[in-house]
Amino acid sequence: MKTKYILFLALLAVVACTPRQSISNEIQLPTMGWSSWNTYSVNISDSLIMSQADAMVSTGLADAGYNHINIDDGYFGGRDPQTGQLLIHPTRFPNGMKKVVDHIHSLGLKAGIYSDAGANTCGSYYNRDTIARGVGLYGHDQQDADYFFKELGFDFIKVDFCGGNAPQNSDRLALDPQERYTAIRKAIDNTGRKDVRLNVCRWDFPGVWVRDVAISWRMSHDIGDRWQSVKSIIG
Repeated sequence: MKTKYILFLALLAVVACTPRQSISNEIQLPTMGWSSWNTYSVNISDSLIMSQADAMVSTGLADAGYNHINIDDGYFGGRDPQTGQLLIHPTRFPNGMKKVVDHIHSLGLKAGIYSDAGANTCGSYYNRDTIARGVGLYGHDQQDADYFFKELGFDFIKVDFCGGNAPQNSDRLALDPQERYTAIRKAIDNTGRKDVRLNVCRWDFPGVWVRDVAISWRMSHDIGDRWQSVKSIIG
């Protein structure tokens, strides 16, 4: 299955919601496109991401509205111990991230990125991607928002919650979802970007508060590539 033309056409089964005022007043369509996680997990690279963007255009999917390319977990390279600056994985993305974002934009597509509301990501815990320790947004909301949306130019972010859910992180950090995602939304708005889409990835409906924070959110547990999984979520 792991070919560059396998496209998971919805970003984590997100649900479109009523547009927030900080997003432009035009009618908001669901966020549709390709995300790296389901097929590649943390095993991604700059060449893989750019080839997927090329495929989205060459197959005609971009013309059909699938215009987002989302880089999920696996691109992290730790943090600078002095400044706290987020670092990019030195072998998976040896030329950094700006080149990848620029390539996606050159094709007329939107570029998406990933982080966690806590200190650590799901990949650092479940995939033992130890270079990703401490790379979550917790304690770095504004620093990372400025980096993602002002410096690199990303248009979308999926924010996981493994780092805030004690059973799913090695620090056993337990955070309040509403407080964390509201703070993250504020940091994004502080960048001056009014077009950034935030997806809340928390494995169930977070609560009505999410409508004031995000453009989309998870409403179920993880989906698998089998009908029984789809059926269980629908049911």
